[in-house]
Amino acid sequence: MTNIFQKLSFVATTTVLSLSVINTNPVNAVSIIYDFEVNNLDGSLAGETYSGFFEFDDSALTGIGEEFLSVSELSFDFLGINYTEADGFPEVVFLDGDFLGLNFETDAEFSFLEGLFDSSDPFFSYNIPGQGEGASTDRQIGET
Repeated sequence: MTNIFQKLSFVATTTVLSLSVINTNPVNAVSIIYDFEVNNLDGSLAGETYSGFFEFDDSALTGIGEEFLSVSELSFDFLGINYTEADGFPEVVFLDGDFLGLNFETDAEFSFLEGLFDSSDPFFSYNIPGQGEGASTDRQIGET
C-alpha cells in the first residue's frame, strides 16, 4: 500500500515540476503600433499629406548597436492606393535601443528612410509624378 502512495506522490511531484519548468520562461513579445504622417512635401505633391500605420514585435530587440526588426503589418494610403507590408520589405530601425524610424521601399518609386541619429529626422521621398521629399512623423499609439 505504501508503495502505491509513493508512486502516486512521485508522479504528482514530477507533473508539478514539469509544469513549473514550462511556465518559468514565458514569452514577453509585445506588438508595438505606430501611426505616421507624411507632410511638408515639396515638388509636385507640395501641400499634400498622407498617413498610415505599422506594427512590429519588439521581443528580439537587444538595445545594442544598430538593429532591424521586421514589420508584421503596414498600411499606407498614397495617391489613392493602399500599400501594405506585401508591397516591399518594411523594417523598423533602432540604434542602441532608440527607435530611429521606418525603412520601407517599394516598386512604386517611393521610400521611407529612418532617421540617421534619432527619430526626429526620418523622411519620405518619391518619384511619382515628378520628384520630391518630405517629413515623416512617427508616433507610437499602442502595444498589444
